[in-house]
Amino acid sequence: MFETEKLKIKQLLGTDVYDMFKETKCVLAGGAITSLFTNKEINDFDVYLTSKESLSQIFAQIYGVSEDEYISQFDLIAKFATKRSMLCVDKYHKQKIQIIHYKIHDSVESIFKSFDFDHVCGAFDFATEEFVLHENFLKSNSQRLMQFNPATDFPITSMLRVSKYKERGYTISKAQVLRITFTIANKEYASWEDVKSEISGLYGIAPEDMFNEEKPFSLEEVVLQLDKIILNDKYVDTKQPTFQGCVDLMKHNFSENFNNYLAQFEDDSESGNNEKIWWFPKDKYYKAQQDKYDADKTYQTASIDTVIKEWVNAKPVGLEIIDDLDEL
Repeated sequence: MFETEKLKIKQLLGTDVYDMFKETKCVLAGGAITSLFTNKEINDFDVYLTSKESLSQIFAQIYGVSEDEYISQFDLIAKFATKRSMLCVDKYHKQKIQIIHYKIHDSVESIFKSFDFDHVCGAFDFATEEFVLHENFLKSNSQRLMQFNPATDFPITSMLRVSKYKERGYTISKAQVLRITFTIANKEYASWEDVKSEISGLYGIAPEDMFNEEKPFSLEEVVLQLDKIILNDKYVDTKQPTFQGCVDLMKHNFSENFNNYLAQFEDDSESGNNEKIWWFPKDKYYKAQQDKYDADKTYQTASIDTVIKEWVNAKPVGLEIIDDLDEL
């Protein structure tokens, strides 16, 4: 069932990335599935994790961490990372893929419980290669209705997403707007961390840069500071996330074995200040990989003439007699 939609996912992600998510038993869910079933362009892929081993394995393959070498097997480049997710770009297929790592889900139903609207409660389970759809998914999309889920993890984000979906032709009743409002009112925000966690995924900017946390926390202070921020839900350019920075953001959901493996590359005994030192120059390698991607986005195939010239100049055995390339 839905064979055409399955094929499209594989074509967009590419075989290597698709197989990686299948091997790690990940789940694709949310807006990508909605776009797929409503014949809209997919903006990005939100990938959810079903175990700590899944996150550990994906992180190891993105950064190429292994006992033998650290060259990445997959062409995903980490562009942005928060405590909530890591945004990667597939340098060949040009797809944006978000690895949602703030929570490990033991089932697709658990993922749906964290979502805000029924019309985004669609998923593709890579392990079984089957779609899982909420009972109201098709109805909500066919009628273009927004039905709110008060158990969602981020209700403020939901309120701001309403305008986005209205622009796409969805409608929402006043009762549903009130449900969002009272859900927000019932949630406690006691620190800057609580607020940053709520809105970091929406703006795509480093949450550490959003607020002046030297000010004592209060919701009144949050309101005052938000007045100085230009709000949008588009990704913006940020500095390349470092390997160690990503480890610090995600290690609470890494498997114990993977954390133990990473620990062997730390050496704080000689620094005297507990500064972490990494034996592998992953950040240097990763930046080189990023520079290559930025400098050569077309990845044009070399012409046969260029290949022959380089081959002849290398003087491989058997070509010593060729004096003039034109003779070929």
